[in-house]
Amino acid sequence: MDALRNRIGQIAQSVNGESDHSNMDTRAYNNPTKSQNMNGESQQPGGKSDGQEPAGAPSGSSSRGSMAANAIHGAAEQSLSNIINQIAEAAANRQAEAERTQELNQEGKGISLSDYGLDSNISVSVSRAEDVSGENIKVYEGLENDVIGASRDLQRDIRRVLKDRRAGGKLKNLPFGRRLEVTSVIHGDGKYFSKTKLPTEKPRLGVGLLVDESGSTKGPLIAAAMRTSLVIEDFCRSLDIPHLIYGYTTGNYQNSASIISYAEPHEIDGGNRYRITGMVGRGGTPTASAMAYMLKRMQTLPADIRLLIVVTDGQSGDNRMLSDGEHLLSNIVREARRRNYIVCAAGIGRNKESVEKEFGDCFIDISDLEQMSDELIGVIKSNLWV
Repeated sequence: MDALRNRIGQIAQSVNGESDHSNMDTRAYNNPTKSQNMNGESQQPGGKSDGQEPAGAPSGSSSRGSMAANAIHGAAEQSLSNIINQIAEAAANRQAEAERTQELNQEGKGISLSDYGLDSNISVSVSRAEDVSGENIKVYEGLENDVIGASRDLQRDIRRVLKDRRAGGKLKNLPFGRRLEVTSVIHGDGKYFSKTKLPTEKPRLGVGLLVDESGSTKGPLIAAAMRTSLVIEDFCRSLDIPHLIYGYTTGNYQNSASIISYAEPHEIDGGNRYRITGMVGRGGTPTASAMAYMLKRMQTLPADIRLLIVVTDGQSGDNRMLSDGEHLLSNIVREARRRNYIVCAAGIGRNKESVEKEFGDCFIDISDLEQMSDELIGVIKSNLWV
């Protein structure tokens, strides 16, 4: 960085020097009969030399050249400082994301899923992109208008209510109350009173979205799931609803699940929305293991009621029969409800019937992929405390 600063100084000095030469050449051109050689200068009356400016005369274009050089130097210094800060910030963000992923993996290894009926040999690994690529950003920008438009439409009827509940304020035009509003008397409808409304924060909803990224979701299914995830991310972020968005598939080892973190509650680099565009169909469908892990992770959300939405296109690959004759997924849903979770499974694709069989009354049939974001946002809105 010091070398760059030195180079900037050299450029500025060069510009200043060229300006001085330009000034001398201009004087000679304006009066070609005068010599540029100091020994050949003609004397004018009063003993002044043609090559000299009168005493006290301003330096003119020479001063302007110096000012221009200083301006160039200052602008270059500022640009360099901005670049250095951007590089440092990006490096710090990558380091912070790497540390977060490491913490998530350590947490995954330490989490016991046995209380949800899973065997102790089930392993969960977590991955998260340390930064976002230009391709991620390009894909998002291609969907941005559609996503934000859908999200804002869905927010419209609930944003004001949420704001009023959280901020408090004054309710006016009431038929009774402790404070008379003189300005309301002119209405003549008997509603002359007001009362103060205190802020209300509880119960607060937290949202978890778990997306099946198995190989059978390739094509339109994963594309629709990605778009829906983007709408839900924008909706929750805009309304300050705590949320997690994860994808899941099989891991590299037997009895393992791979979790892909797309949206965490505390954004480091503002890139959650871009990471979501990395969803892709691959691997198997360990829904039970992924659900158990997600339910554990959702405990960290600052919420009183937690809603878990699972988007999947088929039967879970690890929904084994338990010793009491109950299937594993049914046990997980029952245990989650006991802990005040709301569980909802959105069935997509041609095997929706198997999803309905596994989840029972928690099932939502998404027959029209274009309507998936509207339907799932509807589930979120119906469980908000408004």
